[in-house]
Amino acid sequence: NLEILSSSFSKKLIPFLILVFIFQFLNWILEAVKLKILLKSEKKLPFLMIVKAVYVGNLTSLITPKRLGNFIGRSWILKKHSKYTIISTISGNFVQLFTTLLMAFFSFFYLSIYNVKSFNFFNPFIKEITFFYGLGSIIFCFLIFNNQWHSIFKKITFLKCMNQPVGYLGNISLKKRLYVVLVSVLRYTVFIFQYYILFNGLMMSYDFFETIILISLLFGMVSFLPS
Repeated sequence: NLEILSSSFSKKLIPFLILVFIFQFLNWILEAVKLKILLKSEKKLPFLMIVKAVYVGNLTSLITPKRLGNFIGRSWILKKHSKYTIISTISGNFVQLFTTLLMAFFSFFYLSIYNVKSFNFFNPFIKEITFFYGLGSIIFCFLIFNNQWHSIFKKITFLKCMNQPVGYLGNISLKKRLYVVLVSVLRYTVFIFQYYILFNGLMMSYDFFETIILISLLFGMVSFLPS
């Protein structure tokens, strides 16, 4: 009976979905940590307020094009406390993208050395793709850890229209930038665990290492596709 089979499948999957849901809280708390590191404010912002801003940003992004609501929601909650919300969010996303590129590079590099049957469709262009992500990772790394990295944000028209100050980013210490990278890597690790849990719940035959490769390739490619 199809209904019995469907019911049984759903019941088996529920614990996995609950675990993924719990990991989602960790995911966005780490995003709040990253935002707190990058934010500059005259007053010390309560961490719970930053977490609230992150969640409101997620909510408003669902009803706006290209996730612009992410900035709107966060600015709405923090508007009385910090005028650096938008630029801090963008710079945090910039570091997260660097993590995505770096993980994609390592995955493509691994595939270029070892023949993995599951990913043979990349073989004709594997060297070119590996070079592309490697070069992108180097450029992003230079921009993040160079004291002039904030200059690239001065060219963003959106930030000019919003009158967002970007100069303070150049004064963020190397230690804080390393913290932001570390938190971005931890967020990425949470994503991988969430997918691994789902794969197990759906009885898909991917071990943990294969999951890392698969998710790194997926996120790396999706990052350059139009929203």
